[in-house]
Amino acid sequence: MKTNFRTSTSGKNIIKKSKKKTILFQGDSVTDCARCDVSAQILDSTGGLGAGYAFIASAKLQAEQPACGWTFLNRGIGGNKVADLLARWRCDALSLKPNVISILIGVNDCAHRVGEGYDIFEKVFRLLIEMTRSELPSTSLVLCEPFARETESFPKHHLAMLKDYSRIVRNLATENECLFVPFQELFDDLFREAPGEHWLPDGVHPSAVAHFRMADFWLKHCRFLQTELPGHHVLA
Repeated sequence: MKTNFRTSTSGKNIIKKSKKKTILFQGDSVTDCARCDVSAQILDSTGGLGAGYAFIASAKLQAEQPACGWTFLNRGIGGNKVADLLARWRCDALSLKPNVISILIGVNDCAHRVGEGYDIFEKVFRLLIEMTRSELPSTSLVLCEPFARETESFPKHHLAMLKDYSRIVRNLATENECLFVPFQELFDDLFREAPGEHWLPDGVHPSAVAHFRMADFWLKHCRFLQTELPGHHVLA
């Protein structure tokens, strides 16, 4: 099955040339980040992108390539688990026909784990990927690693479980040739620069400065969006 990009053994992203792209950010409260959704008229405006990494990443891309003509959408909803994404995937993802879908989900599945937990998470996430590949075969998928730090509200045993959810996301990305953004790796590095509360005050929700670093990290791993970078090949 063809996708918009693949990662070769040399680590170079190969993408299809597109005059315009629609980039959709999906997930929970980290992606939502206070986005305005009270009116359809502002849903896809600047306010509709929220105040987090999705907004910052989109602003940087448009600042660097002002003539790109891309559309950026945010459909993250606070408190969502992967099953919630599945329930609204058709209206909040497939119907939008985006060229790129970035998904950050898993921390709520971990914190509110019930029943089979890992198995359900993997099965539902896999179904999201299969649905997308079936109906939007040219859409690129970016799977983002869920992340956290140990706090009273997110205790040590939750952090240990989150590693298994992260492993599932990473494996799904590898199996389905999706791009993977290792956000926990980013935060582990950030915790060496400054105390954890500087980046994740409550253990799961990033501070403003953390969102800024997340946006840079996301863009670094999604360089296929930038069509004229050294080492990247654009297919006609």
